[in-house]
Amino acid sequence: MKFIAIIGFAMALEAFWYQGDNQINSTIFVVLVTAILYSILFVVNRLKESKNKWIDLFFYFVTRCKKEYYFEKIEITYDYINVNEIEYRKNYNLVAVKKFNKFKDRYRWTGNSENHKIITKDEYDVEGPTIQLGYKYFTIDLKKTVQKRSPAHIPIIIRNLKDPEYISRPFLGVAITEKTQEVEILVKVPKDLISPSSPKLYVFSREYAEEDIIGEPEPLNYNEEKHGFFIPISYPRRGRKYAIEWSWKENPVDINDKNEQYIGIKG
Repeated sequence: MKFIAIIGFAMALEAFWYQGDNQINSTIFVVLVTAILYSILFVVNRLKESKNKWIDLFFYFVTRCKKEYYFEKIEITYDYINVNEIEYRKNYNLVAVKKFNKFKDRYRWTGNSENHKIITKDEYDVEGPTIQLGYKYFTIDLKKTVQKRSPAHIPIIIRNLKDPEYISRPFLGVAITEKTQEVEILVKVPKDLISPSSPKLYVFSREYAEEDIIGEPEPLNYNEEKHGFFIPISYPRRGRKYAIEWSWKENPVDINDKNEQYIGIKG
């Protein structure tokens, strides 16, 4: 479809430029313009699919903020308090590019517990959650206006994520919805519960789907200091999704439907 659009644009440009002149020159012109535009499109697509850190840095500097802020750092922790209960923690360190006083977030839990508790700073208020298409949406009211160029720290803890039957999918994902300097993802779990070869980092170009995986998944080693599987990601690209996937030693869960079953962040 894109190729047809490129040819159409080249022919329109040729018609405007030559206006009935030599047919051979007109044909050469169309071929050259088509080749140049297709080459540019090919290079842009390859850059978008690349996992090169220098290219990630380039995209970070050319990305303009869509929201009232950008993220200096996002920390995502999936902490097994015990084998049947999880605590989900998110720390946002951001800088305002416009004045704002509310912060919106959402998550999706694939276990069977419902009465989750969303906690933040005492001086902040939590509005929600409301449920739409399986997601729980909520808003953090900061009770003050964050001025342009000022930093803000928004910690969020989600408790009562109980999973006694191992129904939840062992998959922790974060969607990058705004310009971000760094993301840290940590699955904090006892070492002896995890199949040692299973934890991997996946990068998705658009959705949590097999066809959107970029490159090969990166195997992760157990981090003794952090008591889990940890990965820092510098300059993650807006629009991409990053996820740690693992399986259990005693009760491995089949994780085929990543597009429908995950817990993650989308602003």
